[in-house]
Amino acid sequence: FVESFKLRDPACYEIGQAALAVYRADGQACRAHAERALLAEPNDPMPLHYLAIAAVMLGEAQLAESYARRAVHQ
Repeated sequence: FVESFKLRDPACYEIGQAALAVYRADGQACRAHAERALLAEPNDPMPLHYLAIAAVMLGEAQLAESYARRAVHQ
């Protein structure tokens, strides 16, 4: 299902990949996909949410809080 968005909606595709990375407990992959999603849709708060999740997974609590705050205020 996620693959179907690759060409049609690249940001959505990257968010889907970030979600799968969370499921697989791969914080680095989650971060990489969320960063690409943010580049594709800089005004969408969802990539920031996934960047926060990735930061939590990687033990970066302050960075996670920063991303979460940005997402909420965007």
